[in-house]
Amino acid sequence: MNKIAISFIIFILFIPLTIYASDFDFYGLKFGDTEDKVNKIFPLSGNSQIFKKVRKPGQGMLELYFNFDNNNCLYCIQVHYVLGFGAEREIARIQAIDELFIQPLQKQKDIEVKTETRIDSSGFKYLVLTLVSKSLQNEYIKQLKREFIQEMK
Repeated sequence: MNKIAISFIIFILFIPLTIYASDFDFYGLKFGDTEDKVNKIFPLSGNSQIFKKVRKPGQGMLELYFNFDNNNCLYCIQVHYVLGFGAEREIARIQAIDELFIQPLQKQKDIEVKTETRIDSSGFKYLVLTLVSKSLQNEYIKQLKREFIQEMK
């Protein structure tokens, strides 16, 4: 094997995990961005350790939530979009979400995309779009597991 091939293999092995979803961009945000950066684009509210909420996010979103790991890096985005107000509007909203987020992200191996329709107690219908960086989530789970093992000893 020549030196160039060996150098290339070594380079590939040491590429940092920060390339997990390099093409992904959510209104200027990328997975791995810090909570401070997210807060500058979407002012966060609440002190939950599980998620941070954005009040009145705009862009057709009803609610917007972010999850951060122990290093304050973004690994999960959950968006609630209003549905209803007529069948045509509902179909068009779902098609727009599919075109902007679901279809492009299905090509990303690191990003898990989930959708579900919910109806609240007052009959209000909305679509929940959840985007997760699998690599960052897995690293966070490993980190939490190590902490729990230390705590339980």
